[in-house]
Amino acid sequence: MMHLITAALDLNVWLEHAPRTAGPAAVAAGITLVLLILVLPREQRRKVLQPFAYLVLASSLLLLEELVDDEQLSHSLSVFALLFLFASIGRSAFVLFTTLVQQAFRVVFPRIYLDLGMALVYLPLAYAALLLAGVKIDNIVAGSAVISVVLGLAMQSTLGNFFAGLAIQFHRPFSVGDWIQFDDKREHIGKVRESNWRATTVVTLDEVEVVIPNNKLAELPLTNFYRPDRWSRRSIYFVCSYAVPPREVQRIVLAAIQGSFGVLDKPTPSIVTNSFTERGIEYWLRFFTVEMDRRDGVDGGVRDRIWYALNRHGISMPVATHEVTWQQRSAETERGHADRSVAQRLEALSHVPLFRELPRDVMQRLAQDTQNKRYISGETIIRQGDEGAEMFVVLSGETSVLVRADDSQEAHLRDLGPGAFFGETSMLQGSRRTATVRALHDCELLVIDKVAMTSVLKLQPDFLNRIVQILEDRQVELNRRLAELPNAPPPQKEPLLVVVKRWFGLD
Repeated sequence: MMHLITAALDLNVWLEHAPRTAGPAAVAAGITLVLLILVLPREQRRKVLQPFAYLVLASSLLLLEELVDDEQLSHSLSVFALLFLFASIGRSAFVLFTTLVQQAFRVVFPRIYLDLGMALVYLPLAYAALLLAGVKIDNIVAGSAVISVVLGLAMQSTLGNFFAGLAIQFHRPFSVGDWIQFDDKREHIGKVRESNWRATTVVTLDEVEVVIPNNKLAELPLTNFYRPDRWSRRSIYFVCSYAVPPREVQRIVLAAIQGSFGVLDKPTPSIVTNSFTERGIEYWLRFFTVEMDRRDGVDGGVRDRIWYALNRHGISMPVATHEVTWQQRSAETERGHADRSVAQRLEALSHVPLFRELPRDVMQRLAQDTQNKRYISGETIIRQGDEGAEMFVVLSGETSVLVRADDSQEAHLRDLGPGAFFGETSMLQGSRRTATVRALHDCELLVIDKVAMTSVLKLQPDFLNRIVQILEDRQVELNRRLAELPNAPPPQKEPLLVVVKRWFGLD
């Protein structure tokens, strides 16, 4: 095979035909270059610069060849111009081929594979250049042992990176775009931008580019957050008081993080009691996300949900402290705090149209029997199909009411702002929730349970007719929206007033 190549690249033959071959080769190089420009996406057209430079250099040599009178020099210029033309054609053809393959099969070739492929294209050109220059290949082969020793000593690190890069590409522990941890330090996490014959480039969350030599990377423990699946688990630890049963805390927190940004429903989040500490019970919350590039925001959003949920339920998160405070509070002081809370709720109720016309004493009793709860934006307040015996009054913020029939898509019913109320259907009838309500923004709600409403209805019986009228109007709207959905349940036939009186024992 080598003899055939040597014969094909005979110096005399090339010198004789090079000038006549250069013209067609230049045309071929130009056509290949134009095709490459048309195929490459705009952001990748910088790849055209190298073959274009070869073409310009070859054209310059051909122009110089026309100005030289010496026949031998003229032929030599033609030969080297032809070599640069072949280099331009080879480079353009290789980039064109790899681009078309990557676009057709939606794959990305590692940089090291592209470099090796390009080397295989340039190798015959280099061999031809040596022959055309009159170098005897046999002498080079004879001296290859000495050259190999010298190069091996001089390029030990480079060769180590090269072969480590090959091992990484064959084993493929990661791909470009994967998030990896490249040692046992938690801050050494980043997204793989490039992997070539020398090193692997990783970009961290701080937008810092880290270049890791392949021979070093091959020795480090690697964690790939995108293998075997694209999602990865995140962990949040927090501490709650011993006064609250662990199962209650777990239920509250799991319900609170549903729908939080970046938290996947599948695999299902989980929480366990992790340890008992001097501060309280430590819990370990585990959830999964695919938002590795925004994982800090995902974790922060989950922590926000946890705080809001625990705060609503009056559950404290103890801090590590050794300060001891002894405070004796009189009965008058305690009543003062309670009176201020009731006064604040009374003021809020007086601005709600539904309760504005109630007598002062009735509204005072209602304020004593209610409580405030806070919800964070995006959190589900009540869920369609769940049991519930509370109604909610929006004090601040905004909520959205959604309904669905069976497994159909949720339909938006309306938005509720300050002064509006919801949840009255279940509270007044003892039925399951007929709609889902979510917080559009951070909001504060006044919660009225069945016991509080029973006191109001006994003190002010006429209030029942008013609230039932509102309930009937909302039920008509709800039935209309449900009728637009597939597999809608049949509307309730029994009069609402009868159902409500029976539920509250007012028959």
